[in-house]
Amino acid sequence: MAAVVVVVAGLLHAWRNTNVLSADRLCGDLVSAEKADAVLPGAGRLDAEGQVCGLDGLTVGGRVPARTKVLEEGQQAPADVWFCKLTLDDETNGFVRGDGFMKYAATRDPLLIAAVRKFPGTAESTAPDGRAAEKVDKGVGFILPCAEGGPLYLAVESGRQYLKASKVHPDLPRRDAYVEPFVKAAAKTFGCAA
Repeated sequence: MAAVVVVVAGLLHAWRNTNVLSADRLCGDLVSAEKADAVLPGAGRLDAEGQVCGLDGLTVGGRVPARTKVLEEGQQAPADVWFCKLTLDDETNGFVRGDGFMKYAATRDPLLIAAVRKFPGTAESTAPDGRAAEKVDKGVGFILPCAEGGPLYLAVESGRQYLKASKVHPDLPRRDAYVEPFVKAAAKTFGCAA
């Protein structure tokens, strides 16, 4: 399952780097193209308290180290295949920084969802918002049934930057604390609210 998230993330990263930076390609409308960070095209610096990834209701306030800026990259939601990566603007570098803090993905593409359903361990379960859903890869992803438009696949993966931060900051929330707010915000944004 993690491989599906990584493949989708890689494709979107390559797409982002081959296109001209413009406001419609930023993650939500919180950061204008003029404010975009020059080091990471398509990313912007946000205070940790702000909404992230263009998803209404998704914030990282209280879930990242105090006074840490958060970089986000991805595309505006909703999209057919959507991805957003959060990176902490801290002292990490190299592979740890490049892997990011949290990675979120969503799709309604029926072919991708059919492939995800075949992943070993996909089973009937309950989504973090309480509705019946299919749990994928022990909770990395969920396939939510939607009233309209077919199912919605959502995935959350913590990056190496999260793993390092959790060792340095013992009060950092467990990974589960990032899943529920994402599922609720993404379901609402993608027209699949419970």
